[in-house]
Amino acid sequence: APRNSHEREIVAIWHELLGPGPIGVEDDFFELGGHSLLAMQLVTRMAHRFGAEISVRTVFEQPTVAELAIAVLAAETQQLDHAEWARLLEQVDP
Repeated sequence: APRNSHEREIVAIWHELLGPGPIGVEDDFFELGGHSLLAMQLVTRMAHRFGAEISVRTVFEQPTVAELAIAVLAAETQQLDHAEWARLLEQVDP
């Protein structure tokens, strides 16, 4: 089962693309019926929902929900500017 909001969103996208059925965070996109055209749709929908882009190559290299959630988090982190990092660090260490 999805463990966080990113995983839940990715599972929802997979359901849109692959149809109903159980999807676990360690399931492989391609083993569930995904292919290159669906992978392109997947990255487009993920970019729209998360505001962070990953490549189709990433889907081939990291084809599970858990791995894609980490890739999205990494892409989001890279987009943060210095002011945002400072604000986040203040929340962690007041």
